[in-house]
Amino acid sequence: MIGTYTSFKKKTNISSRNHKMEQIANYHLMNNYDYKLYVDTVKKNVDTESRIELKKLKEDIESGIIDKVIVNSISDISRNYNFTVEFMKFLKEHDCELECIKEGKLCLDDYDRIIFNEPKKLEEENVR
Repeated sequence: MIGTYTSFKKKTNISSRNHKMEQIANYHLMNNYDYKLYVDTVKKNVDTESRIELKKLKEDIESGIIDKVIVNSISDISRNYNFTVEFMKFLKEHDCELECIKEGKLCLDDYDRIIFNEPKKLEEENVR
C-alpha cells in the first residue's frame, strides 16, 4: 500500500492547504493509486519533533503495511537536511520506494546520489 505524507506550517492559509491537498488527490487519481494519508502541522519546516504522522508512517513501513511513500516534494519530509537523510536511509533499509510529485519517482539507487551528492540543495532549503 502507498503512504502519502505531507506537512503544513501552522500559519499556512486554507487556500494553500487546499491547493496542495488537491494536487495530491489529483496525482493519486491520475495514477490510480490507493493510499493512506499522513498529514502533520508543524511550527517550522525544520521542526522534526512534532511530526507525529510521520512517526506513524514509519511504524506502518516497519510493519509492512506501506511499501511506497509519496510526497509532494522532498522538502515535505523536513527541511532539516540530517532528518531527511535519516528518513531516506530508513526507507532504503525497509525496501520502501519514494516518489515525489514534483521531483518524480526515486529508485533505491537514487537515494545514495541524493544523500551523498546533492546535500547543497537540501541545505539551501534549510535556510528558508
